[in-house]
Amino acid sequence: YVRVIDEDNSNNPLRPQTHTCELVNEAEAKLFVTVDVHEPPKKRRKRSSDRNSVPSEFMIQPGTNSLLVREPLDYEIRANYSLYVKCSDDGVPKLSTVGQLVVFVLDVPEAPTDVLFSSLTIPENASNGDVVCNFTVVDADFTTSGYLYELTSRGVPFRLIGNRIIVSRVPLDHEVTPLITVQLTTVEIFTDLKFVKTFDITITDVNEPPSSVTLDGKTKVSVLESSAIGHVLGRFVVEDQDVNDTSFTITIEGEQNEIIGDFEVSGQDLVVASQLDAWSRDRYLLKVLATDRGGLSAVNIITITVEEVDLCALNKSYCSPYAICSRAGPGRASCACKLGFGGDGFRCNDINYCNPDPCHPGNAIGVCRDGFGDRKSV
Repeated sequence: YVRVIDEDNSNNPLRPQTHTCELVNEAEAKLFVTVDVHEPPKKRRKRSSDRNSVPSEFMIQPGTNSLLVREPLDYEIRANYSLYVKCSDDGVPKLSTVGQLVVFVLDVPEAPTDVLFSSLTIPENASNGDVVCNFTVVDADFTTSGYLYELTSRGVPFRLIGNRIIVSRVPLDHEVTPLITVQLTTVEIFTDLKFVKTFDITITDVNEPPSSVTLDGKTKVSVLESSAIGHVLGRFVVEDQDVNDTSFTITIEGEQNEIIGDFEVSGQDLVVASQLDAWSRDRYLLKVLATDRGGLSAVNIITITVEEVDLCALNKSYCSPYAICSRAGPGRASCACKLGFGGDGFRCNDINYCNPDPCHPGNAIGVCRDGFGDRKSV
C-alpha cells in the first residue's frame, strides 16, 4: 500500500485530505515540480506525457492506492524495477509529490520449459550404437545442479547415453515404421522439477536391393518345343521392400555366363526367341538379374525344361494306319506308306501286283494271285 505523509493532516486532523496515486515514467518524474493547478498554463513547466515506459507489470489500484502485480514476473528476464509513484491531494489547490521505489523480484525454482534436439532423423540401415541426436535443456533457472534423463516410452529401439539418444535395437525399417514416437522425461536434480516432451524420430528410407526374382512366382517352368517365337513363358515378379521401386531392369544369361539366344526378355516377360528342339536341348538354366533404379540387384536361377512334342505318340491317327510315323523335327512328324502300299503316308492304298499280270502266259505254276499289303503270292 502507498502511504502518503501530508502535514495538512497533522495540522487539521478533523478534516484529513485524501490522496490519489498513480505510476508515472521516469521522464515525467524527473520533470515534476509542485505547482498551483490554477496557475496559468504558460507558467507551468512542461511535463512528459509518455507513459509507455511505465512498467506494465505493475499498477496502483484506484481507491485503495494498492500497488498490484498485473502481469507475470520473471526473475531471469528482469530482476528489479524502478517505479515512480505520483500522489496528489484533494486540497485547493491540488498539490502532488513523486516518490521512487525499487521492486526486487525474487528467484523461484522453475521446471525446464523445453528440450532442443540436434536432429530427429536416422536412416533405416543404422547400426547399433549410432547416435540419433544430442539434446539440450531449455531452463530459465540456468541450474548448475544438473538433470536426470529417462526415456519413458516403452519398446522404442533407442536408449540414452548422457544427453545423447542412440540406436539400441536393429534393424530399423522405414517401410514398416517410418515414425517412432518417443517420450523424454527431464528431472532437475535437488528440486525434482520435471519436464516431459513427446516427439517423433523419423526413420528415413534407404534404397535396399530386391529380395527375389521369379517367373510368376516360380523358379521352374516348362515349355513345348513347338511353341512359336514370341510365346510368353511368364512374367518376371520382383520382390522389393522399397515400395517406391516398381520398375526393374531384367537381364538373362546362362548359368556359366553363357549367351542364351533361345529366350529373351520383352518388357517384364520371358519369351521364346527361336525355334526350340527338345532333341537338341531339353533343359536351360537361366541366371536372371533384376536391378532397381538405384543399381542394386537380385539374382536367381530359373530352370526351363523343353518338352518334346511327339505327334506320332500323341495322335495315333496322324498317319494312315498303313503308314510309318517318324519324327521330322520339333513338333513335326512325317508319314511313309508301308511296303505293299502306295500313297502320301496320310492315305495308303494296297498295291495290286497282279495288275498288270507279271506271270508268263502258259506257265506251269499257275495264275497270279495278289495278297494284301506286303503279303504277295504268285
